[in-house]
Amino acid sequence: MSLDLTADTSLATLTAGDPAALDRLTQIHPAFGPGVGVPDTASLGDMAKATGIPLDVILATARGAIHVTAPAGGCGCSCGGGGHQHH
Repeated sequence: MSLDLTADTSLATLTAGDPAALDRLTQIHPAFGPGVGVPDTASLGDMAKATGIPLDVILATARGAIHVTAPAGGCGCSCGGGGHQHH
């Protein structure tokens, strides 16, 4: 993604630049999910304050920079797979 993310980046701008970014963020907090009622004018900095998640974590997750590889034998989540990545 070529979008330069900062605390001032709005959810609308984020979604326009990378439609999958909110899906990644929803994995770390449900406030980023659909139907929650957060206006698309909210910034990533606003969301960091509201959720208590450090801004650096939100920015890295939105960029897709955080990947966790499941251990051998499965990750224990409901996906039923193993050796895949959770973003």
